Formats: sequence, structure tokens, C-alpha cells
Amino acid sequence: MPPPFTRFPPAAAVGRSGDPHLAVAVARAMARELRAAGFDSGLAPVLDCLLNPANTVIDDRAFGTAPDIIAACGVAFVEALLSEGLVPVAKHFPGHGRTSVDSHLALPDVDATIDELERWDLVPFRAALGAGCPAVMVAHVRYRVLDPALPASLSAEVIGGLLRRRLGFSGLVLSDDLEMAAVASTWGVAGAARRFLAAGGDLALVCRSAEARHEAAAAIGRDIDRGVLDLAPAVQRRQAVRRLIATAGPRPDVSVIGCAEHRALAEEVAQRARWSFPAPG
Repeated sequence: MPPPFTRFPPAAAVGRSGDPHLAVAVARAMARELRAAGFDSGLAPVLDCLLNPANTVIDDRAFGTAPDIIAACGVAFVEALLSEGLVPVAKHFPGHGRTSVDSHLALPDVDATIDELERWDLVPFRAALGAGCPAVMVAHVRYRVLDPALPASLSAEVIGGLLRRRLGFSGLVLSDDLEMAAVASTWGVAGAARRFLAAGGDLALVCRSAEARHEAAAAIGRDIDRGVLDLAPAVQRRQAVRRLIATAGPRPDVSVIGCAEHRALAEEVAQRARWSFPAPG
């Protein structure tokens, strides 16, 4: 997060420390600062297993490579964020750590087997969902063993089949930014939004262009009017998250942002993980 927020080392440093208690402390501090600034979610934690050294889009946002460490840190983050009134979002389901292509630029393909996904990629997500994580973000990545045609974010096989039925998740499903080239270059932003919702998604994210948001909303509205899209279940899941947000306590005072206690915690994480921030520029 940029100044005046506390600059914490990335998730990789927290994972390297091997201490879930440190993950709890960092998550709680981040949650306090974000809630003080008016946010209800930080779209975290990243639960990808960084299994490809060439992966630069996830990189140090991942807690590491070992599923058990990522799961422990992820559960710690989920529980700590919830305790502070911030909505955790587990991402990027079912895993973005095997890719070498940046999904901002093109559609990555993953050829892992079901057994490999079960033994590695899905472990942290199962743990986070078991800890009560109320929201999941799906990846713009095509897993050929799950759906040879569509990326996870547009696939009913992944959202409805794997996530909802097989893993039993009944919470909120978010897309990654639908302006990313992984989906927008083939289906367009509006087309990707329609496919995401039709596949069982709940909250389609269009993060930059107001014009693209308006076009997507209009296309979704036409699908509803034609009776080809029913958003009633999605509305119910969004309302459940709104109720969760409403139960959060008073927001911390803005003085907590960048406070000395949080800066000291960031320094402790850096020292224990032997982490150094890159020099500016």
C-alpha cells in the first residue's frame, strides 16, 4: 500500500518467517489501516502456490511454494481479517502459481492433472474455506483438465462444479479484473462479464474504464430482460456479505494509518524473514 499506509514486506516474507502468528499480526494491522480509510475489503489473501520460478505476476505476493505453509498463513489471514471486520477474499482460485504468462497481457494455460491440483493448488483454498472465508476470486487462467475451452473465471465447470459443488462453497465469487487481456482480448469486457455471471459468478469486476463498466452493465441488463440470466442467487450472496460488513465494529481512527506500532511490526517481519525492500527507482 502507498504512503501514508504502513509499508509491510510482501506475503513471501511472512511465509518465509514460518510463523502464522506473524501473519495474524500483519493481517490485523493491515485490516485496521484499511478500515480506518473506509475500505471493507483488501481483496486478500493470495493463496497461490508459487510453483513456477518464471511466474512474475504472482511472485512475492504468494506466501511461498509449500501448500501447508500457504494454508497456515492463509487461514491466519482469513481469521485475523474477519476479527477486525474486513472481508477476506481468497484468490486466485484454483491457483495462479503455475503460470508463466501474465494474465494482464494474455491467457495463461495450465496443464496440471487433477491429482496435482488436489495435492498442491487446492490445499490452501480448502483450508481458507474451512476457516470461514466468505469470498473467493477466480483466476483468468485456463486449466485444461477442468475446462479445455474457458478460463476458470468464465467456466461453469470451475465455478459451479469445482468451487461450489465439489468444495461446497456457498459464498461470494468475484472475478478478477475483466479488463485484463486474458479475457477481454477474446470475449470483450462486456462479453466476459456476461459469461462470468452465467457461469455462477456473483460480482464482476471492471476496475478502470467507466465506459467499459457501463457497456458491461447494459449487456447484463439485456440478458436479464431476455430471461437468459438470473441474478437472484448472486444478489442473495452479495447481501450476505453486506450483512457481514454491517456487523463490524466502529472503524479505527485514521491515526492508526502508518502508526509507530505498525511500522515496528513491518520491521520485525523484515528482520525475521531477512527481507530488504528494493531501493527506490
